[in-house]
Amino acid sequence: MGSSRATQWVFDRTSGHLALDYANTVSGRATTPIERLDSYDALVAFAEQTGLLSAAAARRHESSARHHPQEAERALQEAVELREAIYHAFKAVSEGRAPERRDLGVLSDRHARLRLDPDLEWRAAAGPDALDAFLAPVVRAGIDLLVSAKRTNVKACDKDTCRFLFLDTSKNHSRRWCDMKQCGNVEKARRYVQRHRD
Repeated sequence: MGSSRATQWVFDRTSGHLALDYANTVSGRATTPIERLDSYDALVAFAEQTGLLSAAAARRHESSARHHPQEAERALQEAVELREAIYHAFKAVSEGRAPERRDLGVLSDRHARLRLDPDLEWRAAAGPDALDAFLAPVVRAGIDLLVSAKRTNVKACDKDTCRFLFLDTSKNHSRRWCDMKQCGNVEKARRYVQRHRD
């Protein structure tokens, strides 16, 4: 969707993890992908919806982007590159494969752009006004999960047309869908019809 406030896209946040929510900003990835980070304002909307930016900070970033369109476009391109690296790294892990070196390289590069501040928080080394500064927590969350034992609980939705990633925190790790009300019910109904048709 466009960047209008009235038509702003509401991002899916069912993954249970910030970095995976970010990875899921492409709809229908397995069939007809729809890019939801289709503008810098959409990127800011994700940050606002996930609490990475306050409403006031989001407006400041949008205003800054209008005054520096080339920088905003570069920030958006790098944000999408980061998103793809996170998605493919965790998709590989969910399938029992090692992530590609290229994806790990993107994550390493983004981590190198962070600095530990006096509050012992990882922040963008370029400063809070940098047009992609608010993605620092996404980078850190993705790397922290990737190097932890919990990475084995990352799965891709069983619905073939979805493939959103999620962190399975169920007791017996039996979760199969990103969202039971959406993909789960649709897929169960489809399989029921298929079984009875066969």
